[in-house]
Amino acid sequence: MAVAFLKEAKPRLSGLPGELLDEAAAHYGVVCDHVRALRELHPEREEPDWGPDSTFSSPEAAAIVRLAAAADAAGLARLQQIVDLL
Repeated sequence: MAVAFLKEAKPRLSGLPGELLDEAAAHYGVVCDHVRALRELHPEREEPDWGPDSTFSSPEAAAIVRLAAAADAAGLARLQQIVDLL
């Protein structure tokens, strides 16, 4: 949703540098890609057990989450730049 919102906002915020909106959208696109990869690696379970006794462990999933978090942080930085210009 963030990517679509930023693309829709770009022509409406014509006073802002468009590249900031494009960069933010690109970062959130990367987040979406990583979340999609995470769901492919570990599909949702009908009755997940995420309690303290859970034995779920996945270094691959953890790496994907870290990549998604980094892209999210970069997107947030671009959004802050946009806010500062408003």
